Amino acid sequence: MASVLAYARELLLQGPPPFEEQDEKRITGLWHRLIYQLPWRVERFLLFGALVCIDDLLWCLAVLPLNVLTATPRLLWGTLGTLWGGSLPRSNDVKRWLLLMVSTLLFGNEVFGLDYVRVYHWTRQEPVLKLYVLFTVWEIFDKLLCGIAPDVLHSISVRRLPMHWNFLFCVIVTTVHTAVILSQCATLNAAFNSHTTLFSLLVSQNFAELKISVFKSASREVLFQTACNDASERVKYLVFLLVVSTRSSQDWGGVELKDVLLLFAMEMVVDWVKHFFITRHNAIPPEVYDDYAYSLACKVLTGSAPSSLGGEASTQWVAHKVGFCAFPVVVIFLRTAAQRIWGSLRRGEVEFVVLVGLLMWAWLLLVKLAVNLFCVGWAARIVEAKRDKESVLLKSPRMLPATEVCDTPTPNQYTPSQRGMKKCKGSRRSLASDGTPEAPPDQFSGVGRYTMAGKQIPFM
Repeated sequence: MASVLAYARELLLQGPPPFEEQDEKRITGLWHRLIYQLPWRVERFLLFGALVCIDDLLWCLAVLPLNVLTATPRLLWGTLGTLWGGSLPRSNDVKRWLLLMVSTLLFGNEVFGLDYVRVYHWTRQEPVLKLYVLFTVWEIFDKLLCGIAPDVLHSISVRRLPMHWNFLFCVIVTTVHTAVILSQCATLNAAFNSHTTLFSLLVSQNFAELKISVFKSASREVLFQTACNDASERVKYLVFLLVVSTRSSQDWGGVELKDVLLLFAMEMVVDWVKHFFITRHNAIPPEVYDDYAYSLACKVLTGSAPSSLGGEASTQWVAHKVGFCAFPVVVIFLRTAAQRIWGSLRRGEVEFVVLVGLLMWAWLLLVKLAVNLFCVGWAARIVEAKRDKESVLLKSPRMLPATEVCDTPTPNQYTPSQRGMKKCKGSRRSLASDGTPEAPPDQFSGVGRYTMAGKQIPFM
């Protein structure tokens, strides 16, 4: 009996088992890096990717018309066959502008066009499908079209393809993609006008995103695709809110600020939680997001678009790598502007339309230049920071971070505890002519948002 009481006393008074010093340092360092370093590294990469996408959108709205305007005199002296042959310096820009104009006219046609008001009321009166189900359906179609849209747009520049049929196919894809995005805007507008439905839509979307992404094995390439999707998703939500606020101010009352804050707050929190568990479960260090930003920065600075796609801006190529397609959004903006211009012209306000149009274009051009200069400067700082880190690593080449390129094993060749660091067998980086280390190679140059880097392309 005494032994039982002694055992019970010892069981009740004993504390938790002590941690070994090595495990305590590892756990402390892991939580410090994941909690204090991961959120701002994730947000820094997402902000950089979002700015690149916004720069691409502003290029289509402000710079593309200017390029077409400068190419018009050469076009007038040439022929239509010369344009399709691609011998003009800005022939690709002229083709893309024609694609935007034809898609806008087709999208605004009374027979083939899609009326926003009809879609909005049909969405609100739909008795079977809930709003979050409709939003998910449109999102799936949007991602499918985003996966083929860059190739479709680039095919305009390929001379070996039948140009007329290829141009028609591009018009159809762009018009359908525009209809999908407009349907997403109408669904989100209906959710904004019903606060309970908005909360249900956000909860269902965000928890589905967590369920799809967190409980799966993910490599660095798959995590890069997930981060690119989050960056393009931020820009899409910004576009949705801009379209919804423009439409709501005309018909159904403005969007409340608290709903906008709720939307972006839930998006940020879910992104932090998602990336926290992905990096935690797959033992990926938070410093990998610096390599992701370095990959985009190299593309921004070098403008590594294929030579056959002459005239394409570097940020546009990077936006396609992130997974953002600006042409459908531009068609929506052009259609909205055309409706306003037509209403003013019917009232005889020609001078007012010309003055406002020139001021808006000049304002967009200035914003485009400011955003582009900021993106290029930020990219230069990212590359310079990477080069400084490389110079520090050259002084102690025995151990390099796993994100550097030197005899990189596959993820299955080492244990999770070894993924943070890897040995480099006597490899040294080459030096530039001035003695400074050259910038390390881009490890994710061949990885895009919709490339098959793993067993599947991440949906969210």
